[in-house]
Amino acid sequence: MAFLDGPPWTVEWISGGAYLLTNNAPVAAHDVRASIDADMATVGDLPQGIDIGARSAIKFMDTAHMGTGFQKNTTVTWTNRSGDDLIWTHPLPPSSAAPPRR
Repeated sequence: MAFLDGPPWTVEWISGGAYLLTNNAPVAAHDVRASIDADMATVGDLPQGIDIGARSAIKFMDTAHMGTGFQKNTTVTWTNRSGDDLIWTHPLPPSSAAPPRR
């Protein structure tokens, strides 16, 4: 089953500069490292060499260009259970991607 080899990541905006990086796979991801556009200044709290369990998430902050409208990409690298190094890149969702408040 190929879907077990690597997590299908999602990144969701929570509030302010807070985002949630989720491993939606039924297996853990090892040596997880994340970055936001290496050429742009960003903040800490991004995972660096940690394990993220199956269907688990971590919160991180990005305040470097908060509210400026710059499109940024999140890149996640990790090692699967077979020992392969994998990479996933996806646009960081803008705060406007949040559902409207009622």
